[in-house]
Amino acid sequence: MNFNSNNPLAIKISNLEKEYYLGKNKFLGLMGKISSKNNELKKIKAIDNISLEIKTGDRIGLLGHNGSGKSTLLRMVSDITIPTKGEILINGKVCSILQGRVGFHPELTGKENIYLSGVLHGMNKEDIDNNLEEIIEFSECRNFIDTPLKRYSDGMTIKLAFSILSHLDGNIYIFDEMLATVDQFFREKTIKKIKSKINHKNSSLIFVSHQIENIVELCNKVVILENGKLIFNGDLKEGVEKYKSLNQ
Repeated sequence: MNFNSNNPLAIKISNLEKEYYLGKNKFLGLMGKISSKNNELKKIKAIDNISLEIKTGDRIGLLGHNGSGKSTLLRMVSDITIPTKGEILINGKVCSILQGRVGFHPELTGKENIYLSGVLHGMNKEDIDNNLEEIIEFSECRNFIDTPLKRYSDGMTIKLAFSILSHLDGNIYIFDEMLATVDQFFREKTIKKIKSKINHKNSSLIFVSHQIENIVELCNKVVILENGKLIFNGDLKEGVEKYKSLNQ
């Protein structure tokens, strides 16, 4: 899909599957010849035949236990991982912070990573120059901005990543467990910024968190995955209750 403000859909997912192999790949030489059937690789479906439509302006809380397929789904929507089967149609520009995948280089400084990540997300140098001071200020990393990122804590890295993302002009925002490693003050500031960002252009949001209070505050719908399958897609309150029942 191409972006069209009159199009009610932001994302359309059809019959999506993603398979992974368990175990180590075999060598093509001698080891491959002497391997027995007992050593053959097994396949698992991280995503199992999911179909889902997300409308423009929807704010989706994506829930599920660890290993349910949430991060795999978001990597495919963000065009980082290729589906085994199925199709994903995107109506707009996706801006995402995925757990452990924020587009940074550990040897570069915080400031250098602002430019690197900004360019990777479609910003030009002039845009980054104009927003640089605001990005640094929001990130709360000014004292470390000329320090290599490998010396940053997880929380500092997420703060810098979100600060960059908050200055991007997108239509679909994706956040995967981004608030788990930051302090309460930054968490509240971030939630306020997300609300402002998505309300400004009626953007869509997919938000992953095990902290239900964050889901309730930011989202209007819930999607639940279990063992790679879609088991719930609907109302926020009903979805939260459904998720809580899975933990009992």
